[in-house]
Amino acid sequence: MTEGPDVLPDGVRWGSLLAVVGVVIAVLSLVLSLVGVDAVDPLYWVAILLAMAGVVGAAIRGAQSATIRYPGGVISTMVGVLLLGYGLESGRLLAVLVGAVLFILGVLGVVVDTRRTE
Repeated sequence: MTEGPDVLPDGVRWGSLLAVVGVVIAVLSLVLSLVGVDAVDPLYWVAILLAMAGVVGAAIRGAQSATIRYPGGVISTMVGVLLLGYGLESGRLLAVLVGAVLFILGVLGVVVDTRRTE
């Protein structure tokens, strides 16, 4: 019996997309806040919660992945999102930079693993 490549569930893709959208909204709200639009500050935390929900959803649906790239990418993305939030809230540039790097590496790991299985 031959087995074809496993395709990640749609829930993983939707969760990943939700996480990316959340982070993009968080970054946009940060930029608007830096420009002087203070009314968008609550939107930042809503976006962070949206990103975290997407990451958790993708991790739950993708837990059956056989390679380390996917779960490692999900964990890296979650830690990156949390560090970004902490750094932005406390004004610590190092935490923001480390969080951004972890987030990018995590997303790349997930994307590489997803493309490998399609």
